[in-house]
Amino acid sequence: MSTNQQIQKTILDVISVDSPEDLNWSEGYLKRLSSATTTLYNASLNKVVLKPSEEVARCHICAFMACQKLQEKSMPELQFFMDNIPIEPKKVTHLLNVFKQQLYQMSPIKGIQWSPSPKKRRNQKVSPIKNNDRFTATDPKELREQLFGTPTKRGTGTTSTDDKNVIPTTTPLFATDLTDEPPEESPKTPRRKLAFEEDDSDEDTVLTNNKSRQTRSKRARIAKDDKGTKVKGTESIFGGKNINTKTAVSNDKDSDETDEEYHSAQDTTENISQESDFNDADITDESLNNLKISGVPKSKTSDKEPKPRRKYDYTPSDPHNYLTKRYAKINIKEVLDLANEFELPKDVTLNVLDSFLINTSYLLCPWQFACGLVMNCVYIVFHERRVKDPRIDHLIIAKMVHRMRCSGPEDVIECMKLVKEALTGEKWFRDLQMKNNYFDGKVYEEVIISKLGSMLQQKNILVTDEQYEVWKRRIEQDLSMRHT
Repeated sequence: MSTNQQIQKTILDVISVDSPEDLNWSEGYLKRLSSATTTLYNASLNKVVLKPSEEVARCHICAFMACQKLQEKSMPELQFFMDNIPIEPKKVTHLLNVFKQQLYQMSPIKGIQWSPSPKKRRNQKVSPIKNNDRFTATDPKELREQLFGTPTKRGTGTTSTDDKNVIPTTTPLFATDLTDEPPEESPKTPRRKLAFEEDDSDEDTVLTNNKSRQTRSKRARIAKDDKGTKVKGTESIFGGKNINTKTAVSNDKDSDETDEEYHSAQDTTENISQESDFNDADITDESLNNLKISGVPKSKTSDKEPKPRRKYDYTPSDPHNYLTKRYAKINIKEVLDLANEFELPKDVTLNVLDSFLINTSYLLCPWQFACGLVMNCVYIVFHERRVKDPRIDHLIIAKMVHRMRCSGPEDVIECMKLVKEALTGEKWFRDLQMKNNYFDGKVYEEVIISKLGSMLQQKNILVTDEQYEVWKRRIEQDLSMRHT
């Protein structure tokens, strides 16, 4: 079937026509529908990507959109339906919105012409500028003066009458005219460091990283201060002007301090040196607290002790345990081998494989689901042997524990409980229970007896007439409510 025949058949599926054999596709609205559907179909191949199950409806959706456009433009009486589109109605509505968004809004299709467009005039000028006007309303000379703040070049020795209108220059002529602070209107940007500032910063980093100079004793620094070098004063933990015992080093750039600051720093340094004669590396919080200075409160943070870290008991799971492997990729062969090891029948194995493939895409631990599937089916298929020999349950669980490499039978039993909740409503699982006459450890007759009432149980064979009448009335009422 050619593409043209396929489009015609698709249009006939969308619109309602009494006799499709007598239609003329070379003229009228059918020709317009065919042309519009072809254009939409070709454009959608590049714009819209569909799933393989939705690809069969691409041509139908294009025909439906063409009918909608034709009805809006020129044929309000046109009738079309989406009943024959070969996908679900919910998906049809969703795909229509996707096609309209991709084909109409993002890239308008030029091939569809529902009404003739007006012809362009040949005498129309290409350029919108008329009479040699400018794009901008400002003269280029004035614009240059406003932007750069300097007048245009003029000949030497000539004067002009327009000097009064010239905007004054905003750029200063000399470096001394520069202000220390930037203007208020300009955005604040970080100032670039000068050459000597970069050298000072490098010296500071070298001094702070030098351990030999950091561990120098206070007496050596005081002796060096007497020679004419300054000690940088910082705020101490005691509240006054004090030398920092950790980072105070000699620095030549502090030579412009006053004599009073120098003597005060030297006095405080001597007081501290008289209390203790040890290096900076031996200073601790206890030694600083022992220094008694009147009128200064103690620091609050020094009394607090760090809290011990909480220890968590963490036992990593066994990496070889199949039941704890997350997002493990299980092949079909592995599931079949697991079912064959426990001698499941062929039809049960196929149902197990089908159920596993349906649910494996969103499972955290796929081996838990496979283990629970096989164990629940094994319990149902071999329940008669299990009743005769109780040792079979132990052998089955031990075999599964060895196969899954787990720590104990508790993990396998937990998997069985979790998977059984998911399989309770499955049709194949219910049919398997009825076929093998097994319902949670009971046969079918015992389940029916427990549901109908106590009159059919062996414990209450001898009853009075009143009890029988009450039971009979309840059963009849229950049956009547079920049939209504």
